This record gives sequence, structure tokens and C-alpha cells, in this order.
Amino acid sequence: MRTAGGEENFAFYSVMAQLVFGLASFISPFVFTGLLKVLRPDNSSQFASIFGKLLSNGLNWTVMYWLFSIIFILMLVVIALLKMPVVSLKDDEKTGTATVYFDLFKKREVWLFFLGIIAYVGTEQSIANWMSQFLKTYHQLDPGNEGAGAVAWFWGLMTLGCLLGLGILKLVLPFR
Repeated sequence: MRTAGGEENFAFYSVMAQLVFGLASFISPFVFTGLLKVLRPDNSSQFASIFGKLLSNGLNWTVMYWLFSIIFILMLVVIALLKMPVVSLKDDEKTGTATVYFDLFKKREVWLFFLGIIAYVGTEQSIANWMSQFLKTYHQLDPGNEGAGAVAWFWGLMTLGCLLGLGILKLVLPFR
């Protein structure tokens, strides 16, 4: 990313990548709900009949794995067709010896940073993964509709926070 976008834009593009991730996370529960509606047994559309043959035992939610597989194959094709710049590392970007890493593992700050990342990501993912079941168990909301919508809005608001951070990053960096 540093080579393709320029070193001066690395932070911006890094946050932009998180924004794309957040938007995809916001949209995917709505795609899931839409696919479940299309795959109802009373639907006789061509899409429903094609994917209905791939799904078994009424496990319509597994259609997402077929969708992910199709998207993955398309991404492989696009990446294969793109001309990527050659990355040449500067001296300060090259990794050190094993001794450097062992020295880092001896530092308290490195372990605290590592544990902080685990705690943050674990909390974020746990909330997103458990939210739908929580709403079903305690509020009797359908996980395929209201639960999926709640998960979508969780990621959507996280994305808005990322967008706000991106704006702040663009405002603050020029003053460094």
C-alpha cells in the first residue's frame, strides 16, 4: 500500500481500507436477509432454483458460503489481471534478526500492546457475533431479520466512526 499509494498517503489509505471493510460488514447482513427471502420454499425464481440445488437439509444460510466463494474467485481473477508495482524495501523497513524479536518480547509495552489488541478485537467481534443471539434470547427478535439489521447497524456505526477518524487524520496530519 505504501508503494502503490505513496508513502505520504499510507495512513490515509490504511484507514480507507478499514472503511471498505466496515462498509462490507454493514452491507452483508442485509445481503444475508435478502438471500434468505429469495430462497424461501415458495419462491420459484431461477436464482432460487440454482442455489436451492446447492443447499441441502434446509440450511439456506449456507448460501453465504457460495456467495463468498464466487466473490473470492472473482477477486483472484481481478488481482491476477492487475499490474502491481514492485515493492523494494528501504533499509529501515527490513526486518531484523531473531535477536531483535526476542528483545521485543522482553519489553512490557509490547506485551501490553498485544493484549490490548486482543482485548479490543475480541470485544468487537464478540459483540457482533453474539448480538443476534442475544436479541433472539432476551427480546424474541428474529436473527435473520431484526438481528441481522442490528449487526449491520453495529458495523455501520463502526464505519462512521472510522470515517470520522479518517477526517480527523486528514486534519491533524498536515499540522505535524
